[in-house]
Amino acid sequence: MVINSSSDAQVHWYGPEGAPLAVVLHDFMGRLPWTDAVARRLVEAGHRVAVPDFYSGRTTTDVTDARTLMRERLDTLPDAMRVLQEIVGEARAFGSPAVALIGYSMGVKLALAYAAEHPGVDAVAAVYGSPIDPQKHVRVPVLFQLAGDDVDAAGSSPAHELQQTMAAEGFDGIEIEMIADARHGFANEQRDDVYDRDASEQALTRTLSYLSEQLSSA
Repeated sequence: MVINSSSDAQVHWYGPEGAPLAVVLHDFMGRLPWTDAVARRLVEAGHRVAVPDFYSGRTTTDVTDARTLMRERLDTLPDAMRVLQEIVGEARAFGSPAVALIGYSMGVKLALAYAAEHPGVDAVAAVYGSPIDPQKHVRVPVLFQLAGDDVDAAGSSPAHELQQTMAAEGFDGIEIEMIADARHGFANEQRDDVYDRDASEQALTRTLSYLSEQLSSA
């Protein structure tokens, strides 16, 4: 089912109302077909799934064009936050007992920005992405799964900076796992340059396990 958000995005819904909600936040190329495959796996695992289209139907597989679209989206961040707030509110109204955000690249930025400012998120699964501001407090369990090129020569990244920031505040719920042989974007099946089937399956399997663990106690 597809509905128009009162903000500026369409939302694609899957799975039964009242199940734990998983929101899939696409990368900087838009809501390409691979996100539907992720949604189906989440439904099979027992989730109500929402996939917002933050580009209002626009997609690309060109990196330069994708960067332009991402800048436009991040420049209107409050609109994206309203989209997520509407999704979470609707799912909760229809009985979803828990909420997880699953972000890929740009989607990680949106997921963490939302979780830092809004109640009602029980976990974030962040795949090859980083926070907009690693100093912004995120007191929600987060699992980062980073590609090899997401870290610098010293093995650091904005995800590690966020982990250190929160650990200094006494919150140890930020986890980081590496898929070192993969490149940033490895789950995007429409990207021939970086797609890695094995890494994608590893990340999704780990995400499903993480959500089962985190949402069962929510």
